[in-house]
Amino acid sequence: MARFIGEALPTRWQRADLDDPLNVVILLRQALLATERAVHEVTDGLIREAVGPGDELALVHILRRLKGRTTVVAQLADFLRCTHPVISRRVTRLQDAGLIQRSGSWRDARSSSLTLTAAGADLVEDLDNALGALAQLWGDEIEADGWVTLMRALDALADAA
Repeated sequence: MARFIGEALPTRWQRADLDDPLNVVILLRQALLATERAVHEVTDGLIREAVGPGDELALVHILRRLKGRTTVVAQLADFLRCTHPVISRRVTRLQDAGLIQRSGSWRDARSSSLTLTAAGADLVEDLDNALGALAQLWGDEIEADGWVTLMRALDALADAA
């Protein structure tokens, strides 16, 4: 079984039985590894150019989450299911790269609002274009109704876990 993104993923004959609902965890893991590898391949160059090497996938999620909204580190940590210090370090990297800005809160000096800068918004647009091309490829494998069903099922699983 693949432990890291760069390792080989199971071939079709090595996959779990789709008729057994107890295989949901392994099927989700295999799908997650395959999709993360694909996302990494299409976004890695864009993130490395803007921020440098590091945890590129997490940075993609943070940047995309800030698109069109203002948030705080605690909300990002909850969204990504990471600890506050981990997200805070990643936010600092993005801030140092000029992609996001922090604005102090007048209500609470410990908290600051996060928004995209113009450069950050441009990068998110490039990321969305790269991810859109990838989604187009995946769309060839899954019918439109299947996507809606999949997204609802994953959302329900996220709430149940």
